[in-house]
Amino acid sequence: MLTRLVATLVITLEMIPLCLSGIARAQNKADSPASQAETPKNGPKNLVNQTLSGTLYTNGATRFTLTVPEGWKANDNLVEPRNGVGALTAPDGEANLLIQLMLTTDSPKAFAKKIDAQGNTLLPGYHKLSQSKVNVAGIDCEVLTLRYSQRHTETGVAVETPMMSRLVLVPKEYGFLVFNFVTLESLFEKKLPTFEKIISSYRSTEVDGAKAKIN
Repeated sequence: MLTRLVATLVITLEMIPLCLSGIARAQNKADSPASQAETPKNGPKNLVNQTLSGTLYTNGATRFTLTVPEGWKANDNLVEPRNGVGALTAPDGEANLLIQLMLTTDSPKAFAKKIDAQGNTLLPGYHKLSQSKVNVAGIDCEVLTLRYSQRHTETGVAVETPMMSRLVLVPKEYGFLVFNFVTLESLFEKKLPTFEKIISSYRSTEVDGAKAKIN
């Protein structure tokens, strides 16, 4: 269920820079969240460079590692086609971590403000709960926590599910990585410590470390 529900927010985040340029139509094209989240059997798959060996997650595309709890799985099917570089799913399927690379001159703080400015338009029931900072591997990162409603249809009946998301924006040399943790609102407090452990384990594998030109 959650794997399907998470798709709308992935596309929303990817579309925010385009929305600011007046292109906001793509979010509503799909008939259902499931059609966005699942890779079509007859269509091309994303070329994703992510591996998971035991508890060590390695992202070859953007050169970093994470330590994840036992049972977490790399989930290529959840990687957003344009800016996505990775995705992970909890063993019980009740939480997802989606990773996107934003190549932009915006600072993470400015991008977070744009999310908030567009939130009511892009996400049903959008509400920003907090915005703060966190230090990840010596890098100052922006943190945005939000609540929204995921609308979908089950057996012909419209359903609205309360969701929560925490985004950590990690500066890179020419933009930043978005670590987007998504779960049901009712599970957020229970699942959050796991995400905090995962994000605190972030380590760059770039030769010169994780450069943060954009502040």
